[in-house]
Amino acid sequence: MSESHSVIEDELADALPSAVAAQLRDLGLACNAGSLAYRQALLVEEQAGQVFEATRDTDPAVLFRRLVADEHTDIGLSVTEQFLATYAVAAASYATFATTVLAATMSGRLQDVEPMTPVMPSVLLADPDGLLPVVDLPSSLVDNELVERLRRGRERVMAAASNARASGVAGCYDGHSAALARPDDAVELDEDVPSGLHAYAVLLLEALDPLVAEPRA
Repeated sequence: MSESHSVIEDELADALPSAVAAQLRDLGLACNAGSLAYRQALLVEEQAGQVFEATRDTDPAVLFRRLVADEHTDIGLSVTEQFLATYAVAAASYATFATTVLAATMSGRLQDVEPMTPVMPSVLLADPDGLLPVVDLPSSLVDNELVERLRRGRERVMAAASNARASGVAGCYDGHSAALARPDDAVELDEDVPSGLHAYAVLLLEALDPLVAEPRA
């Protein structure tokens, strides 16, 4: 299930160029907003489905309640996928930018990082290794547990990307209008695409913190 995550903390933000910190905060908040809207839409869809299942198609006394519930279920599915796709745009951008910032920090080019424009999920799903390359982290600063969580988080993203490509609907993650255009008989969109990217971006920021933080007394 998608969920909200903490955004960049003040101490880390203060150690980064202001424009970089501002965009990381913006992306974190945007992902949380996208996740919340998706979860709310999913709840409406589930409630409509429950009402539909509770009405028997052979009972004339519930004919119109069943009709309305059926319509609401179809509408709910469409709206839910539109919210999921909007969430996916924010999450793809967040994971890509967090990777860029972490890689630039490791190469000593953090000051050269510029704010980015949105990354379309279909582009990332087509080439996740290109946009989310593995960044080697110094074991003296980043503990093994976090490195392992990063590895598992990236594996989750790669698996979701592979499934999305195989499904034939990767392009339907590119915002609400793309999701709306998904054929009715096509595979439904997978929430693990945006939620996996969102969670991975948060892990990347966690790894970034010890690399740029001021020495502690």
